[in-house]
Amino acid sequence: MAKGDRMHKKYYDARQILGDDFISPSEIAKARNLIYSKEVLAYLIKTLPSKDTLLWLVDNEYVLMAGPPSRKSLLGIRDLSMSCSFCKPLSGWYTERKERFSREGGVSIGWSLLRKNHVKNSTNTMWSEQLELLSEDEYVPSVSVMAWAITTYKEVRNILLFSDIHVRTASICSNGNHVDTGVSKGMIVINGHHDYFEFDEIGLASGLKH
Repeated sequence: MAKGDRMHKKYYDARQILGDDFISPSEIAKARNLIYSKEVLAYLIKTLPSKDTLLWLVDNEYVLMAGPPSRKSLLGIRDLSMSCSFCKPLSGWYTERKERFSREGGVSIGWSLLRKNHVKNSTNTMWSEQLELLSEDEYVPSVSVMAWAITTYKEVRNILLFSDIHVRTASICSNGNHVDTGVSKGMIVINGHHDYFEFDEIGLASGLKH
């Protein structure tokens, strides 16, 4: 079997298990007008999670999607052409120079394994209490990772995740609190509420370590 066929078979198997919750690099490239190099594509196929992990993702309502072809910050994701825009895309508070989280870190090449909803029972709780709800195999993703996931799922599947609830992320804004994100009126919103605040509309984002 040719290398290309082997790659297709692996993605086919992932699609059979996850259905629409598996988003391949070719789907992202087509929907988002991006180009993946041969090296990045080879890395993605090499690091595709195992069948046992894929089954776990199904049981726990996770999505598996490829990251961008090169690292993108939150501002870089915002600047991509897309049907789901950011609230106040040119003058949002997170564009200020002091908000380093929007420029640093970001989402890199590789696979994102992310919960499609907030962690169960994580609303109406402060940040420290939310962390206690995670399993040892889970982590809190950055706001860049979540923004990539939300926008990519919309561009590829035409479905907006987190449209009824926002989630806290691992990113920290200049006031020392964790950044939360979600969708309101069809637009992505970035906020920096105090960690000790409890909201019925803000839960916790989570991803699977791999």
